[in-house]
Amino acid sequence: MATAYKIIKNTAKAGNAVLGIGCYSAVMEKRCNDSEVLKISNNCYDPWLYYYDKIIQPLAFEGNPCVPRVHSLYMDYSNEYYIATMERLETDNYNDYYEYVREYIVDEHEMRFRVFMDEHPNVFPYPNAMIRVCDEIRKWTDAITEGDCDDILNTWEMDELHEAVKLDLHSGNFMFRGEQLIITDPYCHVDMNDICSVDEWADSNLERC
Repeated sequence: MATAYKIIKNTAKAGNAVLGIGCYSAVMEKRCNDSEVLKISNNCYDPWLYYYDKIIQPLAFEGNPCVPRVHSLYMDYSNEYYIATMERLETDNYNDYYEYVREYIVDEHEMRFRVFMDEHPNVFPYPNAMIRVCDEIRKWTDAITEGDCDDILNTWEMDELHEAVKLDLHSGNFMFRGEQLIITDPYCHVDMNDICSVDEWADSNLERC
């Protein structure tokens, strides 16, 4: 069993609830501090690390309030896993705010997006900071469209493909700090063929809350 899976199972056995599971990682509560969560991944090429390196860290240093707050990051390349300690955010499955964020990143209609943010000041209390995050996401995205993905798969060298990321913005990749919308994880790999899914493993190995 991969080291990450052992850590996830042991963390759950210790009484920490599984809050969410995706392709690359499990997010678990941290019982000793209910304002934080543990993000445990079985993949040191997880595109979330790209997001952290290129966008979260630099913008957090600038004081941008629209990126997730990451308190610590432990990497173990030899055992192919990482653990991030992050702020605990909340889900809200009854909105379509994320569709407007995605539309702006893809189409760059800034005025339309700003009008929408002005209409929802509780969700977007820092519109300029949100624009900055969205612009950085676009800047560091290798593939916006499926055509972009096809071009990369057909032209990039095999040893480069594990680094290529495409835009992956759906409701599960947005969460809330209070009422404020936060983009938590905007990317996935262009080539998903060799990805060992944590979600698939969890179906037969974990009880979910």
